[in-house]
Parts: sequence; C-alpha cells; structure tokens
Amino acid sequence: QRIRQQFNQTTFRFINRTDHIFVTLSLLVTVGNILRFPVICSESGGILFFIPYVLCLIFITMPIMYLENAIGQYSSLPSIKLFCHICPAFEG
Repeated sequence: QRIRQQFNQTTFRFINRTDHIFVTLSLLVTVGNILRFPVICSESGGILFFIPYVLCLIFITMPIMYLENAIGQYSSLPSIKLFCHICPAFEG
C-alpha cells in the first residue's frame, strides 16, 4: 500500500495504445542489436538459426513481455518494485 502511494505521483500514463507499443519496441530494439543480428545469424547457420529464433520470440518472449506489462498496468508499479512487492525473495 505504501509503495503504491509513493509511485502514484510519478506514474506515467500513455495517451493511447500505439504510444505504448512504440515505447516498448524502442526499449527492446536498439541500434546495437540491429547491427549485430545479421552477423550472429550468418555465423550461426543463416535460416536454420532464424527459424528457431523467431519461434522463441513469438512463443516465449512476447507472452512474458505481455504478462509483465499487464501486471504492471494492473498494479501501477514499475517492474523492479512490482516483483519485490509480489515476492520478497525476488528482491535480492
């Protein structure tokens, strides 16, 4: 309760869903990753690397990202404080 009151004053709200999607993508996709991906793909076998990569992206990464965003929107807490609040063992 105290943590939620502390972060209510500084919680940022997106105007629409498109802004939220673009901000999330900008955090995930950086210039270094874009420049490094073709090299890693060609060193690891080309299309044989790309197919499992895309499958893992769709079936593992995107659901975890969606879950984290949904829980964060529900609780109005940032990710670090959210997991400390859910389970104190995650606090470190």
